[in-house]
Amino acid sequence: MKITGRLKVVNSISEALDVFQEFNSREFYTNLVRNQWQNVCNEVESAIGQAVFSEIAEGSAEAEGSSYLHFEAEIEEAVVEEVDFIKNGADLDVNLIEAPKSNFGGDFYISVMANIKYTVSAVFSFNVYDSVDKDVISLGGFLEEVELNDEVEVVVCFNYEDDLLVFCNAEVSGLPRSIYFGDVDPNYHE
Repeated sequence: MKITGRLKVVNSISEALDVFQEFNSREFYTNLVRNQWQNVCNEVESAIGQAVFSEIAEGSAEAEGSSYLHFEAEIEEAVVEEVDFIKNGADLDVNLIEAPKSNFGGDFYISVMANIKYTVSAVFSFNVYDSVDKDVISLGGFLEEVELNDEVEVVVCFNYEDDLLVFCNAEVSGLPRSIYFGDVDPNYHE
């Protein structure tokens, strides 16, 4: 295939139909998402918040820190405070991943990038070894928080029927597997 300006030269009708259908469905669904984004944006943001909580607080993310004491840490909460979707100029930057099987109607998948600001809290339980009694003494548990900013990819499934865009679900990738809380020590003043 040779591309010259706005014209595309192809070798066969089937290749031309493939190019035409792919181009039209890609353009149609990305514009559909951009035009109806305000109607579904809150649902996508809510799904991002749920995914961050699920993957960090309930998932396998580990809390790390630096301390002169031995500690064990467990993440308790992860709350998204702000979501800023990446734009291409004035428009939302949308990539079509998979068009509906019927071309015009049904489930389809898009990808958007977002900068998220979120807070993660963890309980750090400190202890020290008592060499006299040969025992481990607990110094109590203390809550630590850290604010993070990350760029994540969000794959969203929408359904399109009767000129209406309906949110189905979303998956978030690019979240950290470990959260560093910096220097952590017991705070006895609280």
